[in-house]
Amino acid sequence: MQEQQLKQPLVEVQLPSKGHAQHCKMCATISGATAGAVGVLVGQPFDTLKVRLQVSGAKSVASTETRSFVKTLAMYYRGSGPPVISSGLVSSLNFTGFEAIKRLFHREDMHRAPLFVHWVSGFGGAIPVTVITCPSQNIKILQQAGEERLGMIECLRKIFKTSGLRGLYRGYCIHSILETFGRGWYMVTYETVKRRLDDTPEVLGGQISLHRRMLAGACAGMAGWSSIYPLDVIRSRIMAQPLTEKEKLANPKMLFSNSLDCIMKTYSEGGIPIFFRGIGFSLVRAAPVAACVLPTYDLAYSWLQSTFGS
Repeated sequence: MQEQQLKQPLVEVQLPSKGHAQHCKMCATISGATAGAVGVLVGQPFDTLKVRLQVSGAKSVASTETRSFVKTLAMYYRGSGPPVISSGLVSSLNFTGFEAIKRLFHREDMHRAPLFVHWVSGFGGAIPVTVITCPSQNIKILQQAGEERLGMIECLRKIFKTSGLRGLYRGYCIHSILETFGRGWYMVTYETVKRRLDDTPEVLGGQISLHRRMLAGACAGMAGWSSIYPLDVIRSRIMAQPLTEKEKLANPKMLFSNSLDCIMKTYSEGGIPIFFRGIGFSLVRAAPVAACVLPTYDLAYSWLQSTFGS
């Protein structure tokens, strides 16, 4: 029985050598871009449902029942333009920053880095990326939450016309906090679960089966989102604020002077439960997305190292 278990396909992630630091950066960049593209394809429908629940509530989601399958599918992928364009760049920068910071704190290639290094690396790697992801999130959420079928360019024009460049960075403070802290917990959870699975018969010398990596990724996705979800609700509401004077008059409750004002008004609207509205969709989305993204990164990184590492 044990021999059969040992014959199962294993996924090996090779450790980079010190003499290939620049090459390792390229491996992380290419692998991260690949993983990011996979993540958008898997997670976009769930993300649209989450945003509509956070901003408009259950009525907005229920209203899709009368639509045809094609129109409903198109609605679920509404707003996918910005993340598709930016996901490769963002993910590659995230993973490149993660690997660079991890090497900065831990240079012993043949030994595992402490878990706190993984958290710090995830946190630090996400900091520069927020400058790119904040405009992308503003456009995406405006598309997802609005009743108008605005394209990406139309949304961009609307934001510039009403708010200028500043409009693309609405909610930047709350956005940067949740992106960095969430990324830290995301990466450290993935590594922690992988190490917990290291004692099983399927693991030999750091070689972990693919389905166990996917399990670790799913746990990481849910842990990362659970740690920052209330902040995500605030971000969605701030970014979904009306832009034109007509929209502001029609929906004055969705106008906020700052993040604290948004928190207070959101709490008065529904108490603590409103800060977790839509979390079910987020966790259902986070599990399969991370289960695909993180193992994809591992596999791509390992393949690049073994193919071009010499």
